[in-house]
Amino acid sequence: MPTKDVSRNEALLSSMTQYSVGNYVREVMQVMMERVIKEQPHEPLEFLINVVRNDPRIDALDTESRFRRMDLRRVATKKKHLRAVFAEMVRGKDRPESIPREACVDKLLASKCLRQAFPHHAQDIVQVFGKKDTPKDVSVDIFVALSMTALARPFALQ
Repeated sequence: MPTKDVSRNEALLSSMTQYSVGNYVREVMQVMMERVIKEQPHEPLEFLINVVRNDPRIDALDTESRFRRMDLRRVATKKKHLRAVFAEMVRGKDRPESIPREACVDKLLASKCLRQAFPHHAQDIVQVFGKKDTPKDVSVDIFVALSMTALARPFALQ
């Protein structure tokens, strides 16, 4: 029983670390503590609330973090959508376990399901499967794993 709790705690610590790095928690705390130490307000909690709301340095961090962090959908939801995209690609009578890489790229380019589920990363996913180092036959597990690498990259505005 303790190993289950340990693994759950490690997963929680990992996700909290990812969140704090992606959302500049350390930097926000640094700005807040700097302001509290300098100004030494009579009501520190109310003061900190106002700092978070009004400090331009925190606003700048938040704007930057929006562009750097992975979008907020959970990994399980993304995998579910990717499996649906793969199911759409292999739709038919024989339902093959894998499809050739070239056919995968062609079907991804034509996939409405892909564009609906991942409008910002659809082209990135197509590019992953267009590379020469991608396996020649793409199974659902390979499709999900490689697509997740594309989804892990932050979306950049053009």
